[in-house]
Amino acid sequence: MKKFCVSAMIGLLAMVGTCNAAGVQTTKVDTMQMQQDARCYQVLVNCVINGVPMRMMLDTGATNTVLHSGSLAKLKNPRQMDTRNIQFRGNANERPSVYLLNINFADVKVKSHPVMVLSLEGARSMMAEQIDGIIGMDLLGAMPFVFDVAGGKLHWGLPEGELKLVPLYGKRDEAGRLIMSIECDGRAHDILLDSGSSVTRLPESAWPAGAAQKMQMSVSDVNSASALTATIGAPGKVKLAPGVELEGVRPVFCGADEPTILGMDVLGRVKLVHVPSASQTGGGFFLAL
Repeated sequence: MKKFCVSAMIGLLAMVGTCNAAGVQTTKVDTMQMQQDARCYQVLVNCVINGVPMRMMLDTGATNTVLHSGSLAKLKNPRQMDTRNIQFRGNANERPSVYLLNINFADVKVKSHPVMVLSLEGARSMMAEQIDGIIGMDLLGAMPFVFDVAGGKLHWGLPEGELKLVPLYGKRDEAGRLIMSIECDGRAHDILLDSGSSVTRLPESAWPAGAAQKMQMSVSDVNSASALTATIGAPGKVKLAPGVELEGVRPVFCGADEPTILGMDVLGRVKLVHVPSASQTGGGFFLAL
């Protein structure tokens, strides 16, 4: 049975905390390293949380940063928030606890940042590496990064050399996540830019190429994994931006009321660049040509 890791996306409301540049790294860890999960293709990084090394997934489809509940015991002096007056929403089947943690990843040091703690067993069961958590757009929005999977370059910072940056257009939510505007063989469609998903998901009605086959697959959300029979689209064309079209895209069909997702099967074929902006929550996403 072929495994696909559908998004571990978490959308939450009323998460309030402070982010200061006064965090202290107490453990020597190469927090500049990025690599791709061998099974599900998401981008993984090292970070330090409360002085302890952690392995995290970068998820542009996640609103908030999340720590696996099983990794909480590793931390030194975690400080829990009172969340009785906080409302949450998302695809987790449990109410998260929230801790104020010091986080160091890449060149960023954040002190007393609110991090949700949930069981991530569903996402972890699908991946080759046992991640400790997810870095969401609450932190990623302040960081420049490049996902150039085909070129073998996954790194913090801006792309090198003389490159044309083509902006990805769409609507932004309060967390800076991008709901892209794309074209599927000439048909416009809105879709979430989601590096936390290994597959692209679209309703069958949005895919002019039609269905190709049904297959058994394993999928996961935050908490659990399950098996289902999914319909895979016939190869078709996707236009991501002016002058950027990809042939041979094969989405997994989802229900009309389910989230639509542009996953790593497509993002792994382009040079995705994120440039933070002081005037826009989450900065801007571009394709480097």
